[in-house]
Amino acid sequence: EVSVIGAGLMGAGIANVTIDKGIKTNLVDVSQQGLDRGIEQISKQLDGGVKRKRYTKAERDVIGSKLHATTEYKDIAKSDIVIEAVFEDLSLKHKIIQQIESVVGENCVIASNTSALPITEIAKASK
Repeated sequence: EVSVIGAGLMGAGIANVTIDKGIKTNLVDVSQQGLDRGIEQISKQLDGGVKRKRYTKAERDVIGSKLHATTEYKDIAKSDIVIEAVFEDLSLKHKIIQQIESVVGENCVIASNTSALPITEIAKASK
């Protein structure tokens, strides 16, 4: 089970890839509005796959059923990997990592999606 924190462009894109591979994926955002935008982005991608004949409508529906959208961190407790994909703000990433660690098991892998921040700085928030 995979969880993606942040339903923006990057987070929704990551979740789209994981559900496309048949992996149960939790998409988490702080607001329902953010989740709705992420779900809409994923739906457009899935519909595009049908239009390009990559898969049928039935296959699209099966792929889409792998997605669970939530605003609750408790829903990621059983995740094997959590990918943080929030804004490029170090203090926000630190807060998110601490929230993730408060609910997941000790063997859960926590990854960060970043293009500008040093991963060693992001990791300082982890246990």
